[in-house]
Amino acid sequence: MLAHPFEDGFGATIEDADLASLNGRELAALTEALDRHHVLLIRAQRLTSESFLRFGRSLGEPKIYADPRKRDTEFPEITLIHNRESTPAELRDSAQNWHSDASYDPVPMAMTMMYALESRGRRFVLAFACGCALSSAYGFLAGTWPFGVVEAIWAVVALRRYSSA
Repeated sequence: MLAHPFEDGFGATIEDADLASLNGRELAALTEALDRHHVLLIRAQRLTSESFLRFGRSLGEPKIYADPRKRDTEFPEITLIHNRESTPAELRDSAQNWHSDASYDPVPMAMTMMYALESRGRRFVLAFACGCALSSAYGFLAGTWPFGVVEAIWAVVALRRYSSA
């Protein structure tokens, strides 16, 4: 398993990892890379819901999202986020604020895992980055620094993606 740090040093791309079948040594290396780089991009995965959840459980106990309408019916630990036309309008915008809900918990989550199945255009990525930056400012101004930090991280990740697209 190889970790290639991003140019600015915040985050890394992981190569030669199959999250569906990691052994103990590989999981330890991945955890070490996460501790060192804070954000990991692991491409070319083919995960079922079951294998995604198994990987998540290997890192800790998953949190079940508060809104049952956004949970996977078979695996409630998985929150489904999409904005397809077939999604009811009241659920379609959950992709804009999904990562802010647990920041107010007494013990915030240690990490968030995403498994993206569809890519987005450059303008969407830039809009997402701007929204995260504004949410980060709000978080710091409101005195909820964990929320501000998480939003700032997502803003940086999105800006990096925008600049490389």
